[in-house]
Amino acid sequence: MDPARTRQGAARQLAADICSPDDQADWHPDNPAGDRYDITVLIVNDVFGGDLLAGEVHLNGNHRGFR
Repeated sequence: MDPARTRQGAARQLAADICSPDDQADWHPDNPAGDRYDITVLIVNDVFGGDLLAGEVHLNGNHRGFR
């Protein structure tokens, strides 16, 4: 499996209209997986394997969840 082709294929499936409504304003084609790291990581892990880690995420002092 080619990682570059996998990335390109995944990016084509991540569009603004499938974002969570509270994330749509921040969606940008340069970062189509933005704020959807959880599902992206699970798919990549299914394909390539490896260990998953979770970390607490803060942006400008505000808790943004876990990644």
